[in-house]
Amino acid sequence: MMRFTRASLAALLVSASLTNLAAAAPAEPAPATAPAAGPTPTAPTPAPSAAPEPAAVPPPAPATSPAAAPVPAAAAPTAPPSEIAPAPAPAPAPAPTPAAEPAPAAADSDGPLRKLILEDDTPSSLELSLSLGPTVTFGEAANPEYDPSLSRVGLYGAFGVAYRSSYFIDPFIEVGLGTLASGEVTLPDGAWGKGGTLEQHLGVWTISPGITADIWRFRPRIGVGIGFIQQSYRFNGEEHSSSQPPMLAQLGLGFVAYDSERLRLDIDARAVIMNGAEVTFSTLDLILRVDAVYFGGKSK
Repeated sequence: MMRFTRASLAALLVSASLTNLAAAAPAEPAPATAPAAGPTPTAPTPAPSAAPEPAAVPPPAPATSPAAAPVPAAAAPTAPPSEIAPAPAPAPAPAPTPAAEPAPAAADSDGPLRKLILEDDTPSSLELSLSLGPTVTFGEAANPEYDPSLSRVGLYGAFGVAYRSSYFIDPFIEVGLGTLASGEVTLPDGAWGKGGTLEQHLGVWTISPGITADIWRFRPRIGVGIGFIQQSYRFNGEEHSSSQPPMLAQLGLGFVAYDSERLRLDIDARAVIMNGAEVTFSTLDLILRVDAVYFGGKSK
């Protein structure tokens, strides 16, 4: 009876030791599904020949279990290079919206269309002009049968006053004076008496109102008026003269060679026709025009 009790005590001590060791070991996660454990066979304990010394009971393990080691996160699977999607290309920057273009400026005040249709925004002025140029006279000689020595080249000058309005049409009035032709003819003795040399001179005075227009750099002109044709004779020391007042019409076309704020220089060709006197002459003038008075500020 005593022998069985000691053996039982030893087995109890061994079992307690194993239990403490099992409690001290880290706990492993239980498998998801574990088969049902069968009864653990107990090995038979041989009977000692002598009573063994009681084994020292080890101190109990601390109740707290060590912290579980952190489980590293599973690495993401790496796809082969051929399966890696390319990075999206950056979106293109939006194109700048073009600024609205300003409305085209109005046509130049010197443009023909604007001056023909629209009112110019420049102020009006009182313009003075002075012209000078050679003339060529057309017509029959007074005594062609006596072999005259005749010069048809003369000189013509004019002074004019014009109102340069805000529109493209400018009215003017012009007074001109010129020498048109001169010549000599030898007359034999006749009904008029003793023969001799007859000197002739043809001059003209003109008063002509009219209008001009600025079309870019061209200046057409048209005018009507009255002229005074004066013929003078000198024969054997005696002088005689006669005059005739025919109506005249003039047509011309000028080109503005120089144009500044106040001063302009034109090259002008014109034809003057005198009805009733059978005299027609043409001129090629240089015309100097100056703004004398402004009505509203600056000049054109």
